[in-house]
Amino acid sequence: MRKENEVMSNKERLTERWTQGRISEAMLRVYVRKGIITKADFEEICGKKY
Repeated sequence: MRKENEVMSNKERLTERWTQGRISEAMLRVYVRKGIITKADFEEICGKKY
């Protein structure tokens, strides 16, 4: 478990949401287009090519 004062990065947060099934691949692609995560982050999170 995380400590309350520890801040998660966007990538960590999205990875957690992906593994829990709470975010779609399409939404992750939107985050790449908006510059929130990189294409490499996308590929690492969901295991698919961008």
